[in-house]
Amino acid sequence: MKGKVAGLRSQLGASALDAVYSGNAGLPQIKTRKTMQGVAMMKPQAEWGPLWAVQRVVFQQYFKFDGRARRAEYWWFLGSYLIVALTMGVVVGLLGRAFQFRPEPVALVLSCALAAGCFPALLALWVRRCRDLGRSKMEGALTFLGLFLMSILSPIASGGIVLELPALLGQVCDGLFLAGSCYSLYVGLWPGQKT
Repeated sequence: MKGKVAGLRSQLGASALDAVYSGNAGLPQIKTRKTMQGVAMMKPQAEWGPLWAVQRVVFQQYFKFDGRARRAEYWWFLGSYLIVALTMGVVVGLLGRAFQFRPEPVALVLSCALAAGCFPALLALWVRRCRDLGRSKMEGALTFLGLFLMSILSPIASGGIVLELPALLGQVCDGLFLAGSCYSLYVGLWPGQKT
């Protein structure tokens, strides 16, 4: 049998015979990165996904304002943050309905605690993303603080949740919040500068 295989190997070529015996005849060969031992390996840590973004932003670069943040890091972290916030709101709403209590004050306290815990990470991420666009650290910090302030003032001023403010102030806050939201889309969607 070895003689027949050796003869076929010389006639067909080693790769064609190996493809027939492995069941991959006619299929393109997939190239993989190989280690010294010859075992195909994937990259140890993929640079995408919500877990990667949370680990990078919260645990590795919590107070880091230097460097740059790519769009993937920005959107994966913001998406994770929004999913946690929305899930928390839904759970509090369902618990409020089940146990007959007003969920709004509990949701407000929990969302403020989440925002306070993530504030330094969000600020650092925003500044790094602005630096990726060629903006300065100061511009990034000031625009983030303005957006943060408008996200707090807009619901208060327009809805009268905490205190009643004049209607004109509510409209101004809503307009500034809308402008800030458009700017945040620009920051998130515009490609970074090439280095």
